[in-house]
Amino acid sequence: MRILISGAGLVGCHTAKELVQSGNEVWFYDINPNPTYIEAIAGKKGIKVIKGDLLDLPATIRAMKQAKPSVVSIQQVLSEGR
Repeated sequence: MRILISGAGLVGCHTAKELVQSGNEVWFYDINPNPTYIEAIAGKKGIKVIKGDLLDLPATIRAMKQAKPSVVSIQQVLSEGR
């Protein structure tokens, strides 16, 4: 299954690790992804990253069209005042 996770932080990376180990393909959608952190927690195999802001609707739609996920998981924390 192809899964898009918004937010490549602590929760998103650990979730991705479990999903990839179960045979899934994971795409991260994050405003400021840290490739070193993602690789250290989730690994490289089965992981793809798209840089973008969840609040930018056109960019989010492009990411959805690119990843074509079966499932979307929102892990990103949205800050007030942004």
